[in-house]
Formats: sequence, C-alpha cells, structure tokens
Amino acid sequence: MSTTTILILSDLHVGSCYGVMPTGFKLSTGAECNLNQGQEYLQRCWQHALLQLPKRIDYLILNGDTTEGQSLKDEGRGLSEIDPGFQVRAAVQLLKPLAKRCKTVWATRGSGYHAGIGGGYEETVADSLGAQSFSGWKATPWLRVELGGLLFDISHRQSITIAYRSMPLEREMRFALEAAARRGERAPDVIVRSHAHYGYSLWEDGRRYAISTPSFKLMDSYILGSISPNRAMPWSLGMILLRINDREEQGHKLRTCPLLYDHPPLVRNGNMEVTLDEKQKGASETLP
Repeated sequence: MSTTTILILSDLHVGSCYGVMPTGFKLSTGAECNLNQGQEYLQRCWQHALLQLPKRIDYLILNGDTTEGQSLKDEGRGLSEIDPGFQVRAAVQLLKPLAKRCKTVWATRGSGYHAGIGGGYEETVADSLGAQSFSGWKATPWLRVELGGLLFDISHRQSITIAYRSMPLEREMRFALEAAARRGERAPDVIVRSHAHYGYSLWEDGRRYAISTPSFKLMDSYILGSISPNRAMPWSLGMILLRINDREEQGHKLRTCPLLYDHPPLVRNGNMEVTLDEKQKGASETLP
C-alpha cells in the first residue's frame, strides 16, 4: 500500500509581533530580530512540529496569509518587521528547511490586506520556495488539483461564525456539490479553507471531507478587542498533515493528522506563561 502525504500550513503572518519569526533573522534595520515571549513559544512549537513531521513529504500547501503585510489600519503597530520585502525574506528563511523535505510546493493567495496588492508578497514567497505554477501564478487565488487520487478544492477565505464552526465547511461542500452537478463536473473530495484562526475543524461523511486549518499566530489586539471576542478566540495553533492511502481502510481513504498546540495564557503580572508542556508534547508525538 502506498501513501501520499500532504502538509497544509496557513496564516503564519510572518512579520507580525504575534506571528512566528525565524531565529537569527536580520531585520531591515540591520539588527537581529529579538523574539518576544510569544514568538519564542511559537518557535518552540515550530521546531517541535518539524521533529514530528516525516522526513519526506509529497506536497506542501501554503494556504494564504503567509506574511502580515504593512498593518496599515494600525499604522504599523504590532509589527516585528515593517518592510514587506523583509517579511518575505523572513518567511522564506522560515519555510525553506520544510520546503526542502517536500517534492512539490503549492501556494494559494491570502487576503489582500496581508498578501499585498494582487497577492504580491505571497507570490514572491512561493516563487522563492520553488512552488508549482497554477494558471500563471505561483500563489493562486484558488487551487483545484488532484492529489493521491482525491480532488482538492483549496482556498484561503471562509465564513466566520460565532457558534457551529463546522457549518461554513458543510455549506462549502454543499455548494461545491451543487455546482459540480450543474456543470457536469467531478465534485471535490476534499475542501480546505483557512482565514478564520479558529483552530482545526473537520467535517466529513466518510466519503468527502472539509477541513479548516489552524493559524500559527497568537491572539492580537484585533481579536482581544473585538466586540464579541469569544467568536474569534482560537482553539489551537498548528498545521495539518494528511495521509491518503491508495486503498480505503475502514471506509476512509484520507486520514487527518493535526499537529496542534495550545495558545499560551494571557499576560499575568507582566509575565507570559509559554512553556511547551508535556501534555502538548505527548499529543503531538502520537502523530502516526
């Protein structure tokens, strides 16, 4: 039995002081980036995940918001690196060791606020990592591709709901099935969406799957100061590894293997408790 492995990453927001940054990165000022406590925690999660992932992965899919962008609404507040060109460099430095493990890299385009006009920042990241071109883009708005015998429908954005977080995924699948029936096309087997920063969500019926990916960004002032912050409070950080077997096992051809990490607690008396505890390590080390 052969297995196809797919790693899906989204919402890294490299360049934000709440996002993951590579260690030792030289900023546009010429100084070395000093990670804050939250970023140190994200780096520990990142390095821990790299240890758990397979040494060889068939496909790496970057599903949008790889960089933070210029944060214009906040006049650049909350950025570790204000220059988007250097954010791109930081993202490439962070992702290159992972991309080297992967036979093929695909990328989609995130929201314009973070990805730049026309998704230019993410286009450059994808090109630097040797991503495959799709309809002329290295970072495409929508990726529809067959992997391991399953048809994937991958895009960054999705609806955000206060409750019933699987509802947008189920709705996406229903719309996709209706569109495929009208056009006489093959319906997708797997839908992947990101953007919401909820954490990992899965809707499946044994034949078709809809997946919402977690972010790799901590809660920022936008989320904490929201009118209804509970709607956006994420469950987890991390990434999703998918395994597709060439034949079904117990009715399932696809196995989802999330690598998830808790958000650290909020600042208390000026200190943030950001230890990667044994419970988290144990959960991640069970990755099949």
